[in-house]
Amino acid sequence: MFRLSIALFFVFACSFNAQAQEEVFSGPQVGEKLPEFTAKYLRGKKAGEEFKVLKSAGDKPLFVIFWHGLDRPGFGLMRTLTQYTASKSEKLQTLVVCLDDDPEAPKFSRGLGYFDDKTHLAVSTDGSEGPGSYGLNRNVRLTILVGKEGKVTGNYALIQPSTQADGPKILKSLAAAIGEDAPDLEALQGAMTQRMNARRGAQGKMKLEGADR
Repeated sequence: MFRLSIALFFVFACSFNAQAQEEVFSGPQVGEKLPEFTAKYLRGKKAGEEFKVLKSAGDKPLFVIFWHGLDRPGFGLMRTLTQYTASKSEKLQTLVVCLDDDPEAPKFSRGLGYFDDKTHLAVSTDGSEGPGSYGLNRNVRLTILVGKEGKVTGNYALIQPSTQADGPKILKSLAAAIGEDAPDLEALQGAMTQRMNARRGAQGKMKLEGADR
């Protein structure tokens, strides 16, 4: 009886582990064509204007994040990645696409101001499902795609995004798309912390100056 229980436990453990490691799919896979789709700018001089995403990138490699839902780990990962891609804007087009049924994407509005101006922010004109030709998975938080010459070179469907776990492999894929070595994750995070502290310091100074008037 004891041996039978051990055997059943082993079978159950193997089955659970296989399910836990089951790959999640969202969006076109590596090697597949990157379909054209339409989005609408959310900020800047072009706010409210519709545009063709692939056309806007021209000959540059394209980095697209489909933002399915708000959560702190996913937001942290996006900020780290886009900090790197903002510094490579001459070589790489970066776009964060909010998936929302409201064309103004209000549920994402709190976080939009934290992205660098060189990161294009948009909302999908196809609502919360995103462009139909992409086959996005609504159960993931982020669908991250890297494309070059019209094809997908990197696909990351993340249910529980993690900067430490997912950041290095995505950064490697981005760097490969522009023919460079991958940046150091810790250095990127350190630079981001410095920028945040500087921003807070400037805001605090402005408040003090305002109080003195």
